[in-house]
Amino acid sequence: NKGKPITTICVSLPESTDGRYSQELADFLHSRHYHIIKSEQEYLDSIPETIYTVESYDETSVRASTPQLELGKSAKKIIGPGVVIVGDYSDEICGGYVENHLAPTTWDFLQLGYQRIRDIIYFDGQRADRCLSDQGLEARFPFADHRFIRLYLSIDPELRRPRYGIEKYLLRKAFAGKNIIPDSILWRPKEAFSDGISGLKRSWYIIIKEFVDQHITDEDYHQSQINHEYTFNPPQSKEGLYYRRLFEQ
Repeated sequence: NKGKPITTICVSLPESTDGRYSQELADFLHSRHYHIIKSEQEYLDSIPETIYTVESYDETSVRASTPQLELGKSAKKIIGPGVVIVGDYSDEICGGYVENHLAPTTWDFLQLGYQRIRDIIYFDGQRADRCLSDQGLEARFPFADHRFIRLYLSIDPELRRPRYGIEKYLLRKAFAGKNIIPDSILWRPKEAFSDGISGLKRSWYIIIKEFVDQHITDEDYHQSQINHEYTFNPPQSKEGLYYRRLFEQ
């Protein structure tokens, strides 16, 4: 209404699902949109810096942090130091993960949610904060506002469970019919950050796995376990071992 379009940014690998959906949303919002496409090698080269930045060797965190750090770098070039709005925390608070469909009872659903809310500061919260603040950006998390959390968790948990096969149904429904978000995006099934930035045919997870296989053999990993290379939080996979060694360096 003020004649100033918002700026939206997407950083991804070629043929990513996020790239397609972000463009659709940008067209709908008439935003000043930037879609930066990075190569597989650029992402792989960024892994050591990512681990240094987030100070973590957690596999899932590193996978998702790598594209978010690249996003932070691009945002810094485009908007300079400033404030960015981040959608993290909604999945933890509103039951957005696919595993919530499998909760046999409402009590189990609640426990899954509470555990994720308690732990997010060590994983997704740490990722989003450090990858962006490292680039001089101030991240704002509307869904982490304590007033929203109190309000949402005060609602009958039966209403907060996945409904009609749709996770985070109640939150999505709140935006329906208001011409704020296209239906194709509003009702889009949950997709992990590290999967969305890549394509359906060749995911970021597969790219990392192939890369790690070139650096750590099965025998190397096996010897690491036998020799008790790490007695605290021993890596559970070759990918985990690769990250851990970079972290210790």
